[in-house]
Amino acid sequence: MLWNFLQIHDCGAALRRGRSVRLLLSFLIVVVATAALGGCYLPLRFDAEVVITRNGYFDFRFEGDIAWTPLSRDIHQHRLSRQEKREKILRIETDLERDPATQSVRHLRDGVFNLRWQRSGDLLRARSVNFVRRSDRILGIKYIKKTGLVTLEGRAISRDNAQRLRSYRLDTTGTLKVKTDARVVNHNATRVVPLGPRTQILVWTIRSVFDPAPKLVIDLH
Repeated sequence: MLWNFLQIHDCGAALRRGRSVRLLLSFLIVVVATAALGGCYLPLRFDAEVVITRNGYFDFRFEGDIAWTPLSRDIHQHRLSRQEKREKILRIETDLERDPATQSVRHLRDGVFNLRWQRSGDLLRARSVNFVRRSDRILGIKYIKKTGLVTLEGRAISRDNAQRLRSYRLDTTGTLKVKTDARVVNHNATRVVPLGPRTQILVWTIRSVFDPAPKLVIDLH
């Protein structure tokens, strides 16, 4: 199933930094409730583009809308006062703005944020790249020096959790494009566009949260 949006025990970790002990109980309640949804950040409508060259350079760009699922759920269930809603929105915006890769972030409605995010560099040095971050991973790229393989992979969620997301009017549509001149070992892209003897673009067209998680393995050796 489509992208899992983090490991449950880390959900909300970035938002709790610096908060007082008296909020611990409410935080734990959020974690438990979010476990039923399968994650925190969920991409809604988006375009994502990744470049990975055979010498290890990468460029990762995301532009679109993402939802913080605990907030979207609470708003949908009318659990928050107007003041509580404003405070939670501000915390999430602050959390996203803390990331140097964030170019802009803006709350749109009901826990949904428009986000422009971009990171580039040397994958041979970085070894891994995670969007949005390691603890809130929507899509990850990992380089294994010993094998020379690079794996790009979304994290999967169960059908039951996907149905819960749908019940809160949350779903995913978008396009992921990966351009590379490295040897492709395997993939589950929707289509492949050849650009020359080495270079190609792999395209994933995501139509719903029930779609398979994107997966790609390339060889830099």
